[in-house]
Amino acid sequence: MTLDRDIMLDLLREASGMMTTSWDWEMDLKFAERVGDDEAVDLLKRLLKSDSPFPLQIRVWDDGIRWSLTKRRLRSLRKLVHEGLVETDWAGTGRGGLADFGVSRIRGYIMKEVYDESK
Repeated sequence: MTLDRDIMLDLLREASGMMTTSWDWEMDLKFAERVGDDEAVDLLKRLLKSDSPFPLQIRVWDDGIRWSLTKRRLRSLRKLVHEGLVETDWAGTGRGGLADFGVSRIRGYIMKEVYDESK
C-alpha cells in the first residue's frame, strides 16, 4: 500500500518545481486518480469542465471534495513540510479573490530546491 505522503511526493516531483496550493483542483484530481477515489475523480473532471458560475463550482467542491480528498492531500503536504522536503508560503488569490474564494490568500506548497533521497 502506497502512503499518501509518497503519492504527494511523486506528484510534486512530476510537477518539476511548480507550486501547489490548498485550492488546486488539478492537483486534487491527480491525487484522487492515484489514491483510486473514482467518485472524486468524476466530480473533479466535471468541475474542471464546468461553465457554471465559480461560486457554484466552489460549493460543489466544498460539499463533495474538500472535507475528504482535499484535507487528505493537505495532510500529506503538511507531513512533507514537517520532514523538510517541502516549503510553504502564502499565495494571493488575486483581484476578486476575496469575493470568489472567501479568502484573500491561500497556503502554497513547493518542493525544496535540493532534494536528498538519503535523508
